[in-house]
Amino acid sequence: MDEILYDALKRLGLSIMRMVKDCISRNTIKPEEMAFYRLRVNKFQYTDQGNIEWSASPEFFTKPLWFRASIELTESIKKSDEYNLALEQIIKILAKTQYIPKL
Repeated sequence: MDEILYDALKRLGLSIMRMVKDCISRNTIKPEEMAFYRLRVNKFQYTDQGNIEWSASPEFFTKPLWFRASIELTESIKKSDEYNLALEQIIKILAKTQYIPKL
């Protein structure tokens, strides 16, 4: 890998880590609570003839969902100098191989 690209990607990775830690500590990004539903099997009996007896009860629970927060963070990363430098280096390398993706 090209040394300049390696350094640019390393700086980008470190910048992303700092940005995430900073946003979480300042509470500017946080997960949303997403409600989920599942059936909890209480009793189940199965024989050679098939299912004989079963019972289940509904269970609701929540989990943190980082989807929207990750979109906001991605947009912030794309505006950073580190991102633009890494992207510039990647495009330079791809230009040497005659393959330049549309961005």
